[in-house]
Amino acid sequence: MRTTFLFIICVQALLACHKDENPGPVVLGDLHLTWSLDSIPVDALSGHRMAVFVNDSGVERKLTITYQSGQDSLFLDTLPYKGDWIDITYTDPLDAHLYLQIHTSIIYKALDKPDEILYIRNANTYSGQNVRIYFDHGKYEAFNRFFEELLITGTIFHKVHGNKPETFVNDDREVFYTSAEGVVGFREADGVLWGWKRWE
Repeated sequence: MRTTFLFIICVQALLACHKDENPGPVVLGDLHLTWSLDSIPVDALSGHRMAVFVNDSGVERKLTITYQSGQDSLFLDTLPYKGDWIDITYTDPLDAHLYLQIHTSIIYKALDKPDEILYIRNANTYSGQNVRIYFDHGKYEAFNRFFEELLITGTIFHKVHGNKPETFVNDDREVFYTSAEGVVGFREADGVLWGWKRWE
């Protein structure tokens, strides 16, 4: 009787150890944006259709704002999960070559290693070239420029991020960004600087 009881206890212990060795399939949790939401004026940009910019001569230029957000169905190897994204574009109905974009998204680079990115770009749809500002976990990268204050077409903006000119591709275009207003300035290849004035 005692031998039988000890045998049952040993079998149960072995089964418990075997169970611990096979915890079951790995399930990835869905990813949600965190710090990048503090770096984008979501309410303002999702609530307005136009951004008005002005050059040094006082000429106004109205850009259409398109705000989109959602979740992508993604995979890490064969493991499925969903990741949030936000995409905001500024386009000029009179100039199809101008394309300004604010983009943030989050993915798994490895198990338990989510990677959240935020970038702002001035893209020339004709040449396909981009100039960008990159953010990494809320900190601007070393190859960006940062200004505590910056005067753009008569308006002083605070805590401004800007790209470094892409001299290696002979591209003088620029883009300037703040977390409070979004894109506050851009320069095209013709050298004209445009500064944000208001939303409509």
